[in-house]
Amino acid sequence: MIRVLRAFTWLRWRLVVNSLRSAERRDTLERVSHVAALVVPALVVVTSATSVAVSAVLGGVGGWVSVTHAVQSAWVLPTIRVLLLLATALAAFVPIFVGAHGGSGRFTRLQLLPIPRQTLHFGEVSTSLTDPWLVSVLPGLVGYAGGLIAAALSTEEAHPGLAIAGGVALVAAIGMAFVLASLSALVTFSVSWLVRDRRRSELFVVLVVLALSSMSILPALLSSNLERQMSAHLANGEASPGPLIALPNGLPTWTVVLPSELYGRAVRFAPEWPKPATLLPLAGLFLEGTILYGLSSMVYRKRVEIVEGGRLRPRRPVAGTSGPIRIPGFWPGTAAVAMAQTRTALRSVRGRLVVLLPGPLVAMFALLLRGLQHAGGAESLMASRGYLAFGAGLMFGLYAAQAFTMNQFGSDRAGLTLQFLAPIRDVDLVRGKTVGCAIIIGAGALVSFACAVSVAPGGSAWLWLATFVGGVAAFLILSPVAAWVSALFPVASDLSKTGSGGNPHTFVMLAGMAAVAAATAPAGLILAIFSPMVALLAMTIWMTVAGAVAYPLLAVVARTLKARRENLAQVAQGR
Repeated sequence: MIRVLRAFTWLRWRLVVNSLRSAERRDTLERVSHVAALVVPALVVVTSATSVAVSAVLGGVGGWVSVTHAVQSAWVLPTIRVLLLLATALAAFVPIFVGAHGGSGRFTRLQLLPIPRQTLHFGEVSTSLTDPWLVSVLPGLVGYAGGLIAAALSTEEAHPGLAIAGGVALVAAIGMAFVLASLSALVTFSVSWLVRDRRRSELFVVLVVLALSSMSILPALLSSNLERQMSAHLANGEASPGPLIALPNGLPTWTVVLPSELYGRAVRFAPEWPKPATLLPLAGLFLEGTILYGLSSMVYRKRVEIVEGGRLRPRRPVAGTSGPIRIPGFWPGTAAVAMAQTRTALRSVRGRLVVLLPGPLVAMFALLLRGLQHAGGAESLMASRGYLAFGAGLMFGLYAAQAFTMNQFGSDRAGLTLQFLAPIRDVDLVRGKTVGCAIIIGAGALVSFACAVSVAPGGSAWLWLATFVGGVAAFLILSPVAAWVSALFPVASDLSKTGSGGNPHTFVMLAGMAAVAAATAPAGLILAIFSPMVALLAMTIWMTVAGAVAYPLLAVVARTLKARRENLAQVAQGR
């Protein structure tokens, strides 16, 4: 088993080295693009190494002070439990968007190796702990256990039994890592299996939207409940419970089965070893890990069988289609490209997420802020002025649409080649792509508007309109930038994937995040400093200026597109 893990580690290293040595790039710009794509992974590696060291040190210090300064360090264990709850949420949801490393070809290649399937599955689960969102969990927990043991051994007479607590914390850390790795692997394999079928992927999108909307308010609800319980605890003048304080007893009953709670209970009652108060949470951790590991093994086997057999749902014959839809004010070629871009997006998983996800998320956030008892400042502002929630939905929609806007010449694959062969001018092709992206983001804006109005209808109607105009201005400013970087740094992507396979160039994603923040900043400033009617007037002027700047810049982008036609066609087809 150790040899297999070493082989997987060496395989990932060789992939990085080979990508650096690759000499099959078509032009200088693409070589620059390829090297720039490695900047983000390099930053992730450096950050992960630093987070591992910092997490281990902080964990050791937390374990030490939990024994040597019991009263002052009563917050240590509750903090660890909250962080573990966050890690559990990340393990459950981040793989939905990051997805599996590689695709069906990777599964096929691994099956050619002389390695049993169970061993391959164990290797895949183990490597889940190296993901950036989980890499620092185990070192921190091990450091905490080591700090407890070291402090307890140095002051054994003052705190007898805490050395055992350190040992229990170490075993609980292993159980927690087992649960998180199995959960992350289960979600990764499930997503990879679900998106292989169109009907399953559509249902999957709906469930993701509902789950994210519900889970987005869970941490805040728990923190609000904790604050009320702690305030009541202090108001009654009660003393601190001790060095291994647990969270207040006001949490819902169902939270007992959460891995973070099982870990906290096991550590809290560790000095009572081997009573059931310690044994049962430990057993529960490993039981949950075993169940998740077994489920991930089943899904992994199903995923591999699909790849081996190549059995997919047969495509149904397409019925007769209507003629091209004309968009008023645009040349027919521009309108045709725009409708092709729109249809491509709305038929994909990523496109449906762009339309459906921002609205419910901002609605649940606004609903949560409205329900908080201690409303004040930003909380009451968001709850009473729904146009701010609408603006947040517009901004989130611009971020979510980067798979289309920042990679518009690499996301439709062979469709781009057909558009190059059609009698369409380069400038009309660029404008058509821009209009198509506008339609996609506009559909999401309508959903965000409906959700924001339903939960927070307050605020001036002028400001609601000004918020929409500001969103249009931000898109106009972003459109030439997005088209230009798409032509310079194209990446062959698969929009049916929610993970990295559907993302644009990593360097472009970072630039896109900064560009969205810069493009929306003027609108936020206008809403903050002007009265409603003046804000609408100023926002209209800003939108006009943005359009006047963007329109000629699209013609400049068309020149870049003309110079890179052949390269773009090859990249879009994955060559």
